[in-house]
Amino acid sequence: LRTLFAKDGAFRELGLAMVDNPLEDGARKRQGMGAEIIIARSGEMIVGHTGSIDGYLSAAFYVPAADTVLVIHANRSDERAFGSLV
Repeated sequence: LRTLFAKDGAFRELGLAMVDNPLEDGARKRQGMGAEIIIARSGEMIVGHTGSIDGYLSAAFYVPAADTVLVIHANRSDERAFGSLV
């Protein structure tokens, strides 16, 4: 994620293309090409991706303001609880 979205990332141009012209998917959520863009309550942008398969949920997000990556893996199919956790 840092490689795609950090200011000095090796694939920064590709990352910018992924989040260019996103579709609105809620009050603070946008969908880019293979990337979700979330605007935190603080106003900061968070970018990443979520996925699921039977009994397993995952998310990986990059917070540019903190140069931090957050990865979550859950072995449960409760998408509502997972959404609250994220």
